[in-house]
Amino acid sequence: MIVQAEALTRRFGGVVAVDNVSLGVGEGELAAVIGPNGAGKSTLFHLISGHLRPDHGRVVLRDRDVSSLSPDRRAQLGMAIAFQTVRLFRGMTVLENVMVGGHAWTRSGFASALLRLPSHHRDESQIHLEAMRALRLVGLESAAHNVVETLPLGVQRAVQIARALCGRPSVLLLDEPASGLRSAERNRVARLLETLRDEGLSMLLVEHDVAFVTRVAGRITVMDRGKVIAQGAPAEVRRDPVVIAAYLGQERGSSPGA
Repeated sequence: MIVQAEALTRRFGGVVAVDNVSLGVGEGELAAVIGPNGAGKSTLFHLISGHLRPDHGRVVLRDRDVSSLSPDRRAQLGMAIAFQTVRLFRGMTVLENVMVGGHAWTRSGFASALLRLPSHHRDESQIHLEAMRALRLVGLESAAHNVVETLPLGVQRAVQIARALCGRPSVLLLDEPASGLRSAERNRVARLLETLRDEGLSMLLVEHDVAFVTRVAGRITVMDRGKVIAQGAPAEVRRDPVVIAAYLGQERGSSPGA
């Protein structure tokens, strides 16, 4: 496995948001976590990415326990993140935004990349090549010199994924990449993830859109109220009566949350 969550548990006061959850992502696999509102999938995402620490359990990246490491340190070890809320640098071009992702493997680091300090210039040629490769992968090479905030939301999501790819990750974590997108934009993101999957990139996708997930993922973990209620191939999960009941219960008005 590239990344594994082992018996992760996280409490907020008296609420158990994630309860003894285990899952893994294999080499070249696109795995997904889905669940109705309040399932705990966003908390699980933040535990795996390092933005939250577990009360119990651990996160393993390529056989190394990274549970106590920061997101930046995990990025240096090969874990990249694309958030639901687009986090790009306004006033900078698409290419400049993507090049910032190179800080994960260069000596100069993020601050030097952002401020263009001398230490960054030593690596800039190599970063530029890597950024253009990432833009070709996501189909945005022609938009390299566009100012990023002028682009539609779906394209900005693709830029954010390209920036993550510039970090040369061994696994990419995606937080609801289809959220808020129109049908055409959602299809664009789905095709992009299919391309990256076919290129052999390992990915873990957290999403609430069942149709989107069953299109792109090879294996799905379903959560409800902090627990795993099903795991398996998309066709198996969609037929599972426990999964159907969980989603029907949400439609009938269960409590909100993530």
